[in-house]
Amino acid sequence: MRRCFRFSLRFVLLLVTACGVGFGLLAERARRQGEAVRAARERGGELWYDFEDLPNTIVQWGDDARIVMSSHSPKYSWPPHVARLRDCSISEDYLVSVIALDLSGTRTDDDDLRRIGALSELKELDLSGTRVSDRGLASLDGLSRLEVLCLDDTPIDGSGLKSLRSMRALRAISLNRDKLADNALDSLEQCANLEVLNRNGTELTDQGLAGAAKLLRLNTLHIDKSRLTSHGLKHLAGLTALQYLYLGGSEITDSGLSHLRSLKRLTWLSLSTTSVRGPGLQGLLALPALEELDLQSTLVSDDAIDILKQFTRLTSLELAGSKISREGIAKLQNALPSCNVH
Repeated sequence: MRRCFRFSLRFVLLLVTACGVGFGLLAERARRQGEAVRAARERGGELWYDFEDLPNTIVQWGDDARIVMSSHSPKYSWPPHVARLRDCSISEDYLVSVIALDLSGTRTDDDDLRRIGALSELKELDLSGTRVSDRGLASLDGLSRLEVLCLDDTPIDGSGLKSLRSMRALRAISLNRDKLADNALDSLEQCANLEVLNRNGTELTDQGLAGAAKLLRLNTLHIDKSRLTSHGLKHLAGLTALQYLYLGGSEITDSGLSHLRSLKRLTWLSLSTTSVRGPGLQGLLALPALEELDLQSTLVSDDAIDILKQFTRLTSLELAGSKISREGIAKLQNALPSCNVH
């Protein structure tokens, strides 16, 4: 009996020790989350907890495509068990986790990122229009569950993007109007699950686009106001999961469109404000899923009408600002009755 008592006492001591360690880890996690939450709220940010639905994150299209998180505001309607414990002065940080944080347009800086890096359950983070730098991005390397990251209009040059390599869950990143080095996309190579990439207004070149060639799960690529030429489109040929592709404001001509023939899932293509004239569009007839084609402000003229008439699967054909005449647009509308030609 004495041996049994000794064994039981030893077991109790081990159990108490394990519980103490576990509670200590929980308390540390709660403390760090609490610091991050306070910092975010002081900056005027919005956050969502794991008992709430994630914000209806969407990709806005157009000349200034961007990822939008906060399409609805958090309610902070605490579940009953959390509310009861809060009434007992127990912090919610012991019970729930922050999963989304919108700090866009705030004065958030690198010091704040050190606290935000403790939010290990974070799935969506919007830092657009903040003061964060490449140095600060290193604080986020522990966010292994992060799926959406917006860094539009920040001072980063791309050198800190290597810190994102551990984010294997990352599905969408937006880098609009950042002063990125041309090879910045090389740092995203390890983000194998990336599906959405925005890089507008960054003067990306053909060589810089090569960094996207290994992102084989990309379904949305938006590149506007770039220095891309037809030669650079070869880097897109292997991205067969692409469904939405925006190449407006580039130096692309008809000769490069043949590189897009392999994109059989492509449903939306914009070539607006490029030097496309029309003959190269013949190659796009090989895209069985193409439904929307944007040729606004291109050099496409009435000479291309016979080719455009063959796009019988289109539901939208945008020609505003092109060289096609009103009579030509009328002919296309008659030939494509199921398509909105405008």
